[in-house]
Amino acid sequence: MAGRWRAGFTTAFDLVAALSELLTLGAEETPERPGGGLTRAAAVEWGPRGVRCNAVAPGVVPVERNRHVWTDPETSAAMLRAAPLGRFGSAAEVARVVAFLAGGDASFVNGACLAVDGGMTAMPPEALLR
Repeated sequence: MAGRWRAGFTTAFDLVAALSELLTLGAEETPERPGGGLTRAAAVEWGPRGVRCNAVAPGVVPVERNRHVWTDPETSAAMLRAAPLGRFGSAAEVARVVAFLAGGDASFVNGACLAVDGGMTAMPPEALLR
């Protein structure tokens, strides 16, 4: 099937925590992680066929799955302190980044993992411990 590809894109989702020097993720810290080796390897392998491979690493986006983070006042406050923008993201904001990666304006973006986290990964690791 790969021989028939002419162009396309793929976007994987990663953990924003995996981009931080502070955390070690054990089993999740493997080459198969989307923003890790797999995305970069796919970008190199499929790039010559016109397929771009990128990953998006969302920060805290309030959804049902992580309700325990954004509804607990102490946890929520700690997460907000670690984000320079001082707020949680939205699913729509993450979706717009995915749409950008899928579109022509990102035609030269390949093998990247974009953090959509309000600047959390730009913070020094010790800031996440406050």
